[in-house]
Amino acid sequence: MNAVEGKVIIEQNAVSEITGIHEAQSLTYMKLPGITTGLLINVNQKLLKDGIKRFRFSLFMKILCALYELCGIIISNSIRKETMNHRTIR
Repeated sequence: MNAVEGKVIIEQNAVSEITGIHEAQSLTYMKLPGITTGLLINVNQKLLKDGIKRFRFSLFMKILCALYELCGIIISNSIRKETMNHRTIR
């Protein structure tokens, strides 16, 4: 995985076929630093253009990911507080 000037994530693979796990991994690499464009390149193709897959996060997806992370933080904090309350009651 390479990041080009903080704008594009490029991941190269040499596999017989790109699967969902490869796509999910590329999307995760894009989400973590907040980069909206990614290229997944499978170099195990006769023609390189046949092995290129482009991903693009829209503004809506960026907002949705931010909300998901915020909700995850809120839920984990409430679970942590609830767990602490159970410990003090005992």
